[in-house]
Amino acid sequence: IGLKKQMQVMSSPKLSNQCRNRYKIYAEGFAWSVSFKYILSCDSPVLVVTPEYYDFFTRGLMPGENYLPVRHTNFAHPLNLLLTGVTAILQ
Repeated sequence: IGLKKQMQVMSSPKLSNQCRNRYKIYAEGFAWSVSFKYILSCDSPVLVVTPEYYDFFTRGLMPGENYLPVRHTNFAHPLNLLLTGVTAILQ
């Protein structure tokens, strides 16, 4: 695939392609993001790096039930738990 085609694919991702991964990670950039609700809708375990901005529905979410909270300073430990524990549960 040429560079032009790769740029087109990256600039217009389909929502259906976003749910192909076994695990999802949500981390904000420098501003509010709308992707959290779409990530949650994939029905995959979601690691959420502690957000600075909140959406209207996030106050109703329960850490450990709807998502796995992660501090941005300690990302490796929860990721290891996810890969070992959740994989065992899903099998």
